[in-house]
Amino acid sequence: MTVNKLETLDAFVVIDIDGAESADGVLRCAKKVLVDSTRWLARSRTYSWALLGQKVSGASAAVNALPEDRQKALEEFAAEMAPTSRADTLTLSCGRGVSASDLRPPGPFVVVDGAAFAAGILACTEAAAGSLAGKTFAVEHSGSPELIPAIDEAGATVVAEGSDSLSTEADILLYGSKPALINHQLIDSLPQQVLVPTGELSLTPRALAAGQRAGKVILPDFLTTAGDRVARSGGDPGSVLADLTSEVLGHADGPVLGACQIAEEFLSTWTEVPFGRPIG
Repeated sequence: MTVNKLETLDAFVVIDIDGAESADGVLRCAKKVLVDSTRWLARSRTYSWALLGQKVSGASAAVNALPEDRQKALEEFAAEMAPTSRADTLTLSCGRGVSASDLRPPGPFVVVDGAAFAAGILACTEAAAGSLAGKTFAVEHSGSPELIPAIDEAGATVVAEGSDSLSTEADILLYGSKPALINHQLIDSLPQQVLVPTGELSLTPRALAAGQRAGKVILPDFLTTAGDRVARSGGDPGSVLADLTSEVLGHADGPVLGACQIAEEFLSTWTEVPFGRPIG
């Protein structure tokens, strides 16, 4: 893993797999973005691409700037990173503190396909919970504006949104507003049985263990959030992610660790498997 600091401003880019021909991840902007969290976001993206059978390194970038300096800093970031865009070696989509309107050329930017993202989330959910018709959803975090309308179209009902969703009775919880949102203490109080992440690293390792002991179905975020990446690689998000979800659901160690093992098996065919799994 390499952390590359930019020359013209307070920003850095993490590339998870050294020597990879291409890398893909997210760009975040805040007053102070931690390097450690940026590393783990890159690792999560590595595992996501590996699940899809793609030799792509995860990446994650951060721009440190005050709110009043944000736009200028993002423009400077894009200008310095433009050569990587022309070389087609790095792509970044918007993360926390960055909107799609900020991702203007020149720069290594891609805009996430919200419909593909939503299709992937629902395909994973249906594979885990059965037909969505008549199901109830508590949505702590949607991840894209297309998701809640897609839930309605599937014949399901959103019964709560935002923080209230964590205490609302429902069949399915969609969550992912921030890292480590669900810890081992919170998971015991969640009334939902099927937990589907819409953001990365929102469940801690201890929460995963506690949830599995309680019989909850917990899906891996680097699988459920991959709809846009499937679309970019030429596949159908619904069918690809439904098949992968069905595969990991039957794993002896549970879906999350099962997905990790599948990703690592593919990684071992082209690079050294990095140390540390993207859980929490």
